[in-house]
Amino acid sequence: MRASILAIGTADAASDTTDDPALIKARRMMSRGAWLAALAMLRALDGQTGSGQRGSGQAPEEIAAFLGVGASAGSLPDLHRILRASMQDGALSLPLFATKGVAACNPLLAFQLMNNFTLCHGAIRCGVQGPNGAFYGGAAQALREAVRLINEEPERLALAGAADSAHHPVTRLELPAGVEPQEAAVVLLLGRERAGTVTVEIDATDTADVASLRYATDATDATDATDATAGYLAAAEAVAWLAAIRAVEAGAPEARAGRFRFSYRISVIRSAADSAGGAGRRAGGAGRAVITGVGAVSAFGVGIGRLWEGLLSGDGATAIRSVPHLPGFPPSGAVPEAEAAARAAEAAARAAGVSLPAGAWRDRRLWWAVLAAREAWEEAGRPGGLALSLGLGLEQAFLEDFLPLEGTELIPRPGAGGEIRYRSPMDLPARALQAMLPVGGLRLLHASACAAGTLALAQAAAWVERGEAERVLCGAADSMLNPLGMAGLGRLGVISPRGACRPFDLRRDGISVGEGAAIFVVESEYSAVSRGAPILARLTGRGSSQDAWAPTAPRPGGTAAEAAMRAALRRAGLRPDQIAHVNAHGTGTPPNDEAEAAALQRLLQCDRPVSSYKGAIGHAMAAAGALEIAGCLVGWRRGVLPGTAGFERADGRCPAAVQAAAAAFSGGPILKNSFGFGGQNASIVLEAP
Repeated sequence: MRASILAIGTADAASDTTDDPALIKARRMMSRGAWLAALAMLRALDGQTGSGQRGSGQAPEEIAAFLGVGASAGSLPDLHRILRASMQDGALSLPLFATKGVAACNPLLAFQLMNNFTLCHGAIRCGVQGPNGAFYGGAAQALREAVRLINEEPERLALAGAADSAHHPVTRLELPAGVEPQEAAVVLLLGRERAGTVTVEIDATDTADVASLRYATDATDATDATDATAGYLAAAEAVAWLAAIRAVEAGAPEARAGRFRFSYRISVIRSAADSAGGAGRRAGGAGRAVITGVGAVSAFGVGIGRLWEGLLSGDGATAIRSVPHLPGFPPSGAVPEAEAAARAAEAAARAAGVSLPAGAWRDRRLWWAVLAAREAWEEAGRPGGLALSLGLGLEQAFLEDFLPLEGTELIPRPGAGGEIRYRSPMDLPARALQAMLPVGGLRLLHASACAAGTLALAQAAAWVERGEAERVLCGAADSMLNPLGMAGLGRLGVISPRGACRPFDLRRDGISVGEGAAIFVVESEYSAVSRGAPILARLTGRGSSQDAWAPTAPRPGGTAAEAAMRAALRRAGLRPDQIAHVNAHGTGTPPNDEAEAAALQRLLQCDRPVSSYKGAIGHAMAAAGALEIAGCLVGWRRGVLPGTAGFERADGRCPAAVQAAAAAFSGGPILKNSFGFGGQNASIVLEAP
């Protein structure tokens, strides 16, 4: 079965208008890339610019959406003006942060640095609630996932595309010499193959480890259409798609077949010990994915052992504390002895020959990713041939880089010095891991807010089950423990003013911000057994959905979250009553906990123990799901699962059987939930090895 392009939606500087009053009102909170994406998604669904019409009888909530997104920062056209205004009103004044804490932040800045909202705003305006993913620079992967979904569920519709803009001062500085800044969004509406439509085929070969778009016919192998699109950044491939499609529609001589092919040349990863029989197994799917290595850095310290011991150390045990480098802010789940850990991470990376831009080692996400990945790789037996699926944080800025710029010149001139940066490259941890460890082949970065870590593991399991990769390094690392990140979250009203996260508790009043990383080695069960690697758990089910409701609030009642859980159970082949334990997202905020509890009540319709680890280690944002999955693995290692620190008084608005203290665990399936800003929902099922 092939996927057809039913409609195309596009947006650029020449067509960036709409008469949708709700979308116009939301524009001030959207990056330029997000604005273009929302327009293109709407136009694809309305069939305004494509060769097909919507007319399928499907409700919007049945449509999936996968988008490649960029690192675009700046929800107003001129980031220069935002920063200058923030300096002038005190929003970026360190003394004001120290004395007034979260009240000092310009609330707009919380949104300048979140690229996940590209997918979020498009989904909200279009009502898209199906499976979804936001991939940093991942236009190719967005298309692959949409096509795979349609192959599995032929009645499904899926949006796939990318959006980005280079039209703001920061990105202009970062473009290579001679590359002109561009902006665009291209979104395809895909469905099963139909007469008279352009058809998408996926080709996988062993010849390269990069993805490129080509269009081909019976007469000629391929014509590359990507070289002239560099200025479009994350949207470059999608713009090249459009050129190929238009050539087919125009009946160009080289496209007489009336069909084009997206040819993704993907390296098939094989170890030296693989036989021809092993290659045959991959071609037909490699069976279940298993976890063979885990590493973690959490508020309890560096190492998976520190995480497990901390979570099991006693009723109500918590690592949430005041941190010296954030005076005036509420307590958080900061990693103890962070500076020593940072030096260890940098030393390990340098010893492995990793070379990164000047100043990169100030990024706390980088420290935690390096330490956790090294531990996971060592435990898994130092395997080779690793693909990479990594969750990213939302924030890109270094506040300490902003503060020295309180003069009139906010944008450094070329040659003014390499130490001053407006943002940390979002893929720094990925660059380091690729340089340190034997990573090659498929590489994907998930920009899905607090669901990113769980989605990274789900993607790894999908690759393994499809036979696209044999082993995957996956997980997430994040930290928003700087004044800008903390103040932005504070102005959103999500941080507990008392510094005590109490998931599902009657007195809950917000999150405690955490940080850290959890990295895993996920591989096929065949690979693990043949290597004699330890199997820690099996990844048997996965599901995702989109709230399509609000950038920073869950859909009341948790209906989309429930859809993600049910999808995970279906894939695992389990009934709800077969779930032994639920590790909830459990943020400790009133609306989030109520929505999740309502969804669980409808799903389970029985008392299944529910826990949340955020009262113990804080909310580690993009890394939260990965860290909590790492915490769940102790259940099979030691026959006990941690409880919910901070939970003391039940709330009738949260009908969940919350497990307050550590309890014996019989080893049944665990359902893990992660729900993120922007409406991203992800659920995964873990089973005993």
